[in-house]
Amino acid sequence: MISCLVNGELTSYVDARDRGLHYGDGLFETIAIVHGQPRFWQEHVDRLGKDCERLGLTLPPQEVLLREVHTASAGRILCVVKIIVTRGVGGRGYQPDDHGACTRLVAAYPWPADIDEQWESGVSARICKLRMGIQPALGGMKHLNRLEQVLASQELHGADVDTGILLDHDDQVICALSGNLFLVGGTQMLTPRLDRCGVRGVMRGAI
Repeated sequence: MISCLVNGELTSYVDARDRGLHYGDGLFETIAIVHGQPRFWQEHVDRLGKDCERLGLTLPPQEVLLREVHTASAGRILCVVKIIVTRGVGGRGYQPDDHGACTRLVAAYPWPADIDEQWESGVSARICKLRMGIQPALGGMKHLNRLEQVLASQELHGADVDTGILLDHDDQVICALSGNLFLVGGTQMLTPRLDRCGVRGVMRGAI
């Protein structure tokens, strides 16, 4: 069962005119809830705030988001909560309404069934054929347009691998389908630059 709040109301419906639906005009965070508490909460909110500033969105008050995260995940010891912030309704075509109100959606989902096993035994991966587009204006941002990841995941349908590795159009390694990559050798650890594409993960920042 999925618990979902839209602008603080217990519902799974959003306005059909919402720019998040029409243009992917928004951002999201995916947060682990462990023993009823959001992990790396401040890091998630800080990233969301920075990305809202980059897109010109108004970040909902932190205390409001935290309250709604607890409401959506109430009664669950272990789950995943997704926060979505869109530019809301308004504007003409691509041009947004400068005075429009943002839409916020907070939903709780079951904990992934295979994640504990993957932590223990690792994951298998292969390089995807799809190449990520280069766009510095969006580099590192966790925005709603995830068509590249959708297309790349379709490549893996029926394949005996857990995830894919994505490269950009210069054939530079960027990320996994839904995670960052690290190369560890001796006392050194390397991770790709994400200033032209990809998502700067919260765990990447913590590490």
